[in-house]
Amino acid sequence: MNAMRMRVGGAALAAALILIGWAVFTAPQHPIAVIRVVDGAGKPVAGALIVPDGMRTKPGPYEGGHYGWLRGTNGPPAIRVRTDGNGIALVPYPKYVFERIETGQISFAVS
Repeated sequence: MNAMRMRVGGAALAAALILIGWAVFTAPQHPIAVIRVVDGAGKPVAGALIVPDGMRTKPGPYEGGHYGWLRGTNGPPAIRVRTDGNGIALVPYPKYVFERIETGQISFAVS
């Protein structure tokens, strides 16, 4: 009976380690903003182009500034993204504007 418990325990441990490894390696490397574009009537706009261009920090000593989106030095590059059929686009953005100062807002153009 003890041998049976050890085998089940070992299998459960192996499964848990595989699950943890999967979660770590498949998790997004950067935060992702979910942006929904709608028209004046509130209907989703498919195929709208979203172009990220800058950021503001969370409240703190640097909150008044608007910082440019540095290309790949502080996070993902500012890539153009199109909305899907529901008017939704996923835009990865840098967690930090600079030196551990967290991003509070992102700015972008929509066309």
